[in-house]
Amino acid sequence: QVRMADVVMSPRDGAPVKGYRLGDECYVPIDSLSAWGWSATEKGDQVELWIDGSSHLTSFRQFNGKAAIPVRKVVEGLRARTEWDARTDSLRVVATLTALSFRDGRLKATSTLSVKPSAYVLASPAKLIVEFPGVEVSSKVLAKLDRSIQHSYPKPNVLRLTISVPAINEAPKIPDEARLNHDLDFASVFNVVRVLEPARVRPNPRIETGVKPDQVVTKTDQVARPGDLNPARVDPEFAELKIDVKEESERTTVLSLPVPGLKPTQVKFTRPDLYSFRVVLPTAPTDFQNLIKIPSDAIVSVAARKEGAGLALDFYLTRPMGIEASDSKEGVVIRLIKPNVKDGKLAGKVVIVDSGHGGPDPGAQAGGYSEHEITLQVGTLLAKYLTEEGCTVIMTRKSNMTLFPKDKAQDLEARGMTAIRNKADFFISVHCNKVPSTSVNGTMTFYHAHVPDSKTLAECIHPELLRAGKMNDGKALSDYSIYDSSGFGVLRHSQPVPGVLLELGFISNAGDRQKLINGSVQQALAKAVIKGLKVYLGNEKSSEKQESK
Repeated sequence: QVRMADVVMSPRDGAPVKGYRLGDECYVPIDSLSAWGWSATEKGDQVELWIDGSSHLTSFRQFNGKAAIPVRKVVEGLRARTEWDARTDSLRVVATLTALSFRDGRLKATSTLSVKPSAYVLASPAKLIVEFPGVEVSSKVLAKLDRSIQHSYPKPNVLRLTISVPAINEAPKIPDEARLNHDLDFASVFNVVRVLEPARVRPNPRIETGVKPDQVVTKTDQVARPGDLNPARVDPEFAELKIDVKEESERTTVLSLPVPGLKPTQVKFTRPDLYSFRVVLPTAPTDFQNLIKIPSDAIVSVAARKEGAGLALDFYLTRPMGIEASDSKEGVVIRLIKPNVKDGKLAGKVVIVDSGHGGPDPGAQAGGYSEHEITLQVGTLLAKYLTEEGCTVIMTRKSNMTLFPKDKAQDLEARGMTAIRNKADFFISVHCNKVPSTSVNGTMTFYHAHVPDSKTLAECIHPELLRAGKMNDGKALSDYSIYDSSGFGVLRHSQPVPGVLLELGFISNAGDRQKLINGSVQQALAKAVIKGLKVYLGNEKSSEKQESK
């Protein structure tokens, strides 16, 4: 039986090409191959393919009067790989990186299919990020990279290389085309070209991670930065600092920083953005700077630097996640809670969209407008955009009717329980705010109690709402900040499904109100929620992260 199927050439990160699935093979018409940079000519009972400058002969079949080639057979003959996605019935093509090196500011890569990489920089701390889409690479190839270069997979078959540099001179420029061989010159991006080569420094202060020496930066092969060539002077109290991975699982990473004699409340914890957190210890070795590598799929790297009399440790995360930190006289314990993103795709997720109020409860009212009208308008747009993304959407109301119009408490419970009953992946409740003062304004995002996944979801969606609505930042907050013993009913009853309650703006403020009733702003806010969900799932970078580049 033949049926239509999409073929995704993921190394090029382009639009899918239509093919014909027959058994486990998929045939693509030869007139569609130009989308991949391939060309084809029929030669008798075969087709001659020109792929990345080389000629290949293959068989073909006719479908609807058009010659079509067997993609799986061809791709696997090129030492690449294909895989069927049973959920979407699409075929994904994945290339293999056969060589990878970085030296003197040049990144060289060779792959079995043409790949179109991308590159960008982060300003603080200075980092070069290079991503190769649609590839897989062996541990043997990765082992040849300098150990100061971090690698991760932010999405399936997307290789990310994170290269720490002392400073950024300019944005990286790379060819806007897919190639088999890449020789990317980033020397002009850096202030110091050879910064990533290990330099011998005195062994103190010692950084250990509780793993085998060949897995991490060793005690004496520290990564040098400008100013690090002077012998380090060490405070005896902190002559040795260890960062141990005490637990590593699919959902949790627990880090331990033993600091003998530490007094409780001396440690400061901050969260600069979604992708990092900072721990500042009260005392530290003087003239100390270093880059620490930790064997965890949750951590890209840890940068250590002097801050006043103390030591600041900046932990850079592979993706947004929840963080719990505590300190005691034994030291510091950090627990990272990784969101349960399943396959990491928005398509296929079940999302509950709850447009607040309705029926006999109009919600907040001001200037001739009611909250229940605005929330239904935004909720309807959100549902539309989610379905276009491939989600299953369940709305708690689609009109000015509620589930239990005569019992508000029961109505709130039923809305939240819709998420439990339908085994939802997300619960999004849309609201507008109101206070007696007409000068108060801004967007607020609430999560229930101290639930890690919901908190992370709120922190992912909130920056996108701010960017879309251009209203003041009311912060992402626990609903216990409003009701200290129970929180919001819809969020309480939707647990443990990751959920947020969005207070898009203050209807009582004239400026916010004009935005809330504006159709274009409503569309932007709905799309912002989509973007936030994708950031949470690891599919996209946060807008605040992109703007910091």
